[in-house]
Amino acid sequence: MAQAKINEFPKVILDTNVLYSHKLEHLLEINSTFDLIVTHTPLYELTTTNKISSKPRDLGRARKALQALINLSQGPFEAYFLRPFEYVEALMNPNTSTRSPQLEYRVMFKFAQQIANGGMLNAEQEVKYKEIVEKENDRFKAWADIFALTQKRDTEGVSLLEKDINSDDAIWNCKYEIAYFITIFTYPAAKENLNPHTNKKLHESMIDKIENYDWEKLELFLSVYLEFKKNLVQNGNRSVQINDFWDLWNMVYVQPGSLYWTGEKKWNELIENAGLGHYIFRE
Repeated sequence: MAQAKINEFPKVILDTNVLYSHKLEHLLEINSTFDLIVTHTPLYELTTTNKISSKPRDLGRARKALQALINLSQGPFEAYFLRPFEYVEALMNPNTSTRSPQLEYRVMFKFAQQIANGGMLNAEQEVKYKEIVEKENDRFKAWADIFALTQKRDTEGVSLLEKDINSDDAIWNCKYEIAYFITIFTYPAAKENLNPHTNKKLHESMIDKIENYDWEKLELFLSVYLEFKKNLVQNGNRSVQINDFWDLWNMVYVQPGSLYWTGEKKWNELIENAGLGHYIFRE
């Protein structure tokens, strides 16, 4: 099994829509010149879609996308299959114990292989598959709920994560929010109290990340995160869609020297607005 290669570049990190919109042969041709990388995001989206089922009519394009994912991946222990929060911790702290994807994702990878190779899930696998999907959907809903909480404004127009922050630096505020998510989802005890202003350990962990992370490794993600937040304000703080949150955090896998390939105009525009157009992969 190929080992994780977090710090080897150049690489091209893929958005899920690329796997849907390009034929496998075309992707493999590009992969002979560039190192195309699939991450946790397409693995999650493709293996939790309701198109993956024991019913042949539900497969279609999803099977072709899964074939691309399997062919381009390093296997079920691929470090890029770590959830984005866990990946950042592994990137910033090489000695962390979180170096391999959760067991359920190794199981889902096997299911993906089976379906990509033309097989179907048997009755026992179908039950297991539905259990994992339900669990992941519940977890993902929790992520979305917490994101909504960070955007919620009180009567003074101040959000939860902006309270008591003695800084007008927009980048610092983004780091604070990012550190919040990473801490919440990698430090289970933090979930007992989600308010960083009353949970001392949560707050201390967040500050530690802000001060000690090598944020240059997250240049694209941090800059686009800020542009995304600006865009929300300009559009009247519209509600954030789950896909927005998912697509945004897919950029944590892009380090300096890497490229990002998405077919979605919105994200390419935000990257350009951040002055980081050199990260965009252009065919």
